[in-house]
Amino acid sequence: MKTNGFKKILIVGILSLLLVSVVPCTASKEDRPDLTVDEIYIYFSHGDRLKDTEFIEARCANIGPGTVAEADPVEFRIVIERTSILGHHVRTISNTTTHEMHFNNGLPPGENFSEILYINHPFIFPGIITFKCTINPNRKVNETSYENNYCEQTFFGYLGWLTYHWIPIS
Repeated sequence: MKTNGFKKILIVGILSLLLVSVVPCTASKEDRPDLTVDEIYIYFSHGDRLKDTEFIEARCANIGPGTVAEADPVEFRIVIERTSILGHHVRTISNTTTHEMHFNNGLPPGENFSEILYINHPFIFPGIITFKCTINPNRKVNETSYENNYCEQTFFGYLGWLTYHWIPIS
């Protein structure tokens, strides 16, 4: 009899531990944010010929049901590659993770934002450049899905009348 009672207590204890460990995970998934990168733009700040600066703008959003906490760091990884006319990778120009971005009062669900990424060297040669942006690459923000954290855009760049121009081609 004592063994039978011990088995019941052991089974009830194990089931209780399983329920306690599974239920909070299921409930917390509903409260997590979901960050996404929607589009990448390039713009050029005109100065005199030696001080022109290029910037990448990544348009992002929190499409999840939860809020990104004010303390949570949001990072961006930008990879810039020169590609051939056929779309094959030629060489990586830059592969960097930017600073950590924090939002005052957090980032609520449905909120859009843009991150401006400075290109530390101008692309003075015409050609095809692919920009790849990943939001939250190191998964410091706990999200419902990491599948939509990546965006890629290919541009053809050429030097026009005293300015550089970018045409999106994908």
